[in-house]
Amino acid sequence: MHHLLLDAGFTPTSIAIAMMFLSLVIGVVAALAVKYDVPGTWVVIAYFVLIGLYWWFSANRQRAVAQLRSLRMDNKADPSLSDESNPSTTRLKY
Repeated sequence: MHHLLLDAGFTPTSIAIAMMFLSLVIGVVAALAVKYDVPGTWVVIAYFVLIGLYWWFSANRQRAVAQLRSLRMDNKADPSLSDESNPSTTRLKY
């Protein structure tokens, strides 16, 4: 995931903060699942759903990078992000 975020133009610091926040959210959800005695079957199902969502999102790298790029706060035109010679940074044309 961090490679997709780097290709989308996020800074390493912002990626680290986002990954820490995501880990915190998942940890809190897991702690609440334990506290409220959620059956293990549902936890395993949730795990596989998350894996499936990640696979679906990242299966098409170009689409994933374009979607992540649209999330950037500083959505300025950055010439380094549209380098036609590098397929991993080429923007999708709509």
